[in-house]
Amino acid sequence: MHSLSLSFCFAQRHGEHKGFVHILRVRCASVREKITQRADNIALFPDMPADATMEDQDIRWKLRFESLKKACARLESACAQEEYSTLELAGLVQTYQFTFELCWKTLKDLLTFEGYEVNSPRETIRKAFELSLIDDAERWFDALDRRNILSHVYDESMAKQAMYSIKNDFTPMLRECVASLHERAEKG
Repeated sequence: MHSLSLSFCFAQRHGEHKGFVHILRVRCASVREKITQRADNIALFPDMPADATMEDQDIRWKLRFESLKKACARLESACAQEEYSTLELAGLVQTYQFTFELCWKTLKDLLTFEGYEVNSPRETIRKAFELSLIDDAERWFDALDRRNILSHVYDESMAKQAMYSIKNDFTPMLRECVASLHERAEKG
């Protein structure tokens, strides 16, 4: 913005300020339009407004589901390793946390689309279990609790326990959920 004001001063001194003001207005309108488009794109993922249409909600859960499939693929890839450096182990834990978060939010979006009101991860898990979108609610509650605890894991032995749980318990659970969501998306 500083360079624009210097350019305006120069244009004003040389009698060219009217054209410059026009260019400045056009640029501001263009920037305002880009900001609005960006805000519209960002609005796909925060909470839907109360007046969102069913089509908006359908698109929302399906877009989030596409992101979830990619995140699950990254988690599967991270789980395929046999040995982990400290940094790789931290990456595995964070990938799990991100994927779990995306998974429960995708379930929430689907449930909202189907007319259910769920607000928290626990409510979402309960309702998803009731509707057979997930198999074992207790395992999901354990995964939720572990996700919260893993944010504060600094001990190597706890990190290794987390690695075992992520690889053997939680990744298969997330894989099953993705398969269930895929079936739901295919139905329409």
